[in-house]
Amino acid sequence: VLQLDTDEWLPDPAPFLAAIQRANYLDLGALEWPMRVLFRRLPCGAMLEVCSAHGADHFEYIAPVAVRAASTLLHSRRPQGGVLRATVHRDKESVQLSRPLARGEVREQLLSAGQAIVHNSWARSPLELRRKLASWSHSGLKAWFYYASRWLPSIWMWRWMRNVHPFFGNIWPALRMCTSALPNSCDTRIYRVKFQPIKGAQNSQ
Repeated sequence: VLQLDTDEWLPDPAPFLAAIQRANYLDLGALEWPMRVLFRRLPCGAMLEVCSAHGADHFEYIAPVAVRAASTLLHSRRPQGGVLRATVHRDKESVQLSRPLARGEVREQLLSAGQAIVHNSWARSPLELRRKLASWSHSGLKAWFYYASRWLPSIWMWRWMRNVHPFFGNIWPALRMCTSALPNSCDTRIYRVKFQPIKGAQNSQ
């Protein structure tokens, strides 16, 4: 069972599918994949991306994005049993990788920086972000204050901003400029996934 949010983009599905096979071979019930976080689109068309305090790549390992079907979930997407945490080669900056291995966790360096999921978290227009905040499960006065006092001025202030996460500041240490990391209408690649209907299910698609 795969879970990718509508604001998440997987640039290269091949290593992702290979890692699912690797997790299955190791008899692990879930696969965790790193993500990069986009913070703001600048008027020039470039993006602001979350980075380390000294400008290096920043990755987050939040939760499994692939879980074996029929697994018993303990918390959110975390199932019972082992988890394969696929990491980026030479990634030593991530908060999650600085912690000891959790019970049942296996870490393997399987991918390059460009194969991480791109999370378009806040890189939207002001109108789109206001709509997100209005329906966001984490929304509240603190989120709206953050929008007005930190996100809106970030177009001019991003070089001096530190600890920019809206709730847990130091999780997002700093920001850097990058070229657009999202697909556009000129991207002609088509990804097809074959779905196997569940036996006995009605109107499977």
